[in-house]
Amino acid sequence: MHANSLKPLIHLNAGEKQNKTEVCFDIYALGRDLVLVISGGETHVGAVACSNLGSLESFGLKNHKEIELVKEVAHELAEVTTKEILVVGGIHYDDISKEQIDQINVHITSLTSTLKEEVAALKLDFR
Repeated sequence: MHANSLKPLIHLNAGEKQNKTEVCFDIYALGRDLVLVISGGETHVGAVACSNLGSLESFGLKNHKEIELVKEVAHELAEVTTKEILVVGGIHYDDISKEQIDQINVHITSLTSTLKEEVAALKLDFR
């Protein structure tokens, strides 16, 4: 299967694109591992985090602010699965206000909670 034909196991979104508050979570199975893509606005790679059996590695690209986001979501997902998890995050909206950023953060918290429940319900651990 080619990477561009992968279909998400779970797709979640909150907010509205026209209000510059939409955030999407798409989680994919990649072999026995999980890859979560967090996006909103202009999709890009701003930071990555990988959780593996209690350890967490992360990397943020210069001039991007998503590092804490991907670290926190990877940590949260590690609470409900023993699978390796790679979280890739990139959210960008031009001319965004503090209120819009606050709303995006509310959506991220809600989506993370829902995603944890859905990943746990899938019972994907088979090691």
